[in-house]
Amino acid sequence: MVIYMSNRKSLKSWIIIVIIVNALLISLTVISIENLLLNLILIIWANMMIYCLANISERGQIMVFLIAFFMFLIGRQFLEAYGLHTIESEFSDEIIFFAEKLILISLASFSFFTVIFNKLKLKLTAGTSSRKYRKENLDYNCHYYQTIRKYSKIGFYLTYAFGLYTIFQVVLFVIKNGYLMFYSSYVNHTPYVIEKLGELSVLFFWIYLATLPEKKKIIFPLFLFLLRSILTLGTGQRFEFVSTILTLVVYIAMRNKTNRGKEPWISRKTIIVAVIVAPILMFAMSYYNYIRLGKDFNFEHILDVFTDLFYRQGVTINVIKRYKLYESSFPTNKIYMLSKTNNIIRNGPIGFLLGLETFSGNTAEYATKGSSLAHTLSYIVLKARYINGEGLGSSYIAETFHDLSYPGLVFINGLYAFLLCKIIKIDGKSLWGCMFALSMLNPILFAIRGETDGFISIYLNLSTWVIIIMLHMFGKGRGLSNRV
Repeated sequence: MVIYMSNRKSLKSWIIIVIIVNALLISLTVISIENLLLNLILIIWANMMIYCLANISERGQIMVFLIAFFMFLIGRQFLEAYGLHTIESEFSDEIIFFAEKLILISLASFSFFTVIFNKLKLKLTAGTSSRKYRKENLDYNCHYYQTIRKYSKIGFYLTYAFGLYTIFQVVLFVIKNGYLMFYSSYVNHTPYVIEKLGELSVLFFWIYLATLPEKKKIIFPLFLFLLRSILTLGTGQRFEFVSTILTLVVYIAMRNKTNRGKEPWISRKTIIVAVIVAPILMFAMSYYNYIRLGKDFNFEHILDVFTDLFYRQGVTINVIKRYKLYESSFPTNKIYMLSKTNNIIRNGPIGFLLGLETFSGNTAEYATKGSSLAHTLSYIVLKARYINGEGLGSSYIAETFHDLSYPGLVFINGLYAFLLCKIIKIDGKSLWGCMFALSMLNPILFAIRGETDGFISIYLNLSTWVIIIMLHMFGKGRGLSNRV
């Protein structure tokens, strides 16, 4: 356990916290030795959370990954193991041991590489004092930043309505036909140009944030973007909203860091309000989960609402369990780790020119011929229910283990740690580095319950590069000679 703090008093405080937390968790292990693997997972996770909290401005992106990891892969298993929630899907001890083993290897690998890459970053940073380029000398109001800030904001406003149109098409279908019918019967009638313009609104927003605008100038664009994220809940999908909130948490931590020595970008009062609102939001999400599936919302105690929320969100661990249970039923010679990339190529210009077969929706063809573990597993387990719109989801852990076994798990978790610690350096040093950081954080978080290669997809979109090159040329055209 390594903690970097700026003064000895703070270091002592964090050491005391580490000792108390580890003593409690080790005591839990002694009392419940049959849950040894799960307790080891909790120990590693708790220590990494303390590691992030000790320097949240530098490790905010690591912290949100750990929060998502707990919600989707640990929370449900903890509630079941300690009798805090009724077990809905029974699995054998062998299957449970397998799932916990893969989660332990993944979390331990991610944690190990995170600490290593952070230490390397500190050493490299210590040796850069003689470089001509320094972060503190950057002028965030230079012509380059001002120009890109202006046009990215205009671009966001101009494309915003197209994004809403696309979302409303899905919302109206779900309201009329139900959440499950979206996966089996929905046909996208949105014109291609409108759909692409709607996607660009998100890109423009991240670019605008990357220019580090003043807080008062960011309020209205942020309000519109949050409104868009809230509306996505109407499609029956919650992760985009959750990941948006987590990404903005990282952005706030970065802005507080770039404002070091000045007034905090986000005040303590705002943080307190956010802490108060968080339980209300969790309650609303739990309620919404029942509404979208047409179930009764009936709890005896308020605590049951929160335990049920974690239990429902943590269903991803069952993907790993069911993968092991039905491993022999999977088609041979399939690579699932590149499913997102495969779909983008098949559905894009390259696929059209080569005449590649495309897949969409919950169909037997997609499940048997495609390269999506989510669709294949759902078809194997659910059969007709899959065709009717139900699904089980996926996880980078199951996909990676299928393709590359245990060495692959270590490698992929090391890659995610590298991306979050090195490539995703949200520290204001580079406008475009910050933009890619904000854009990539969402798919990396989603990989916990989705495709392994989601973070690659932003590089495969031609329109992304067109917008970036155009904005860069606009900025250079305004006469900037500063290095960004």
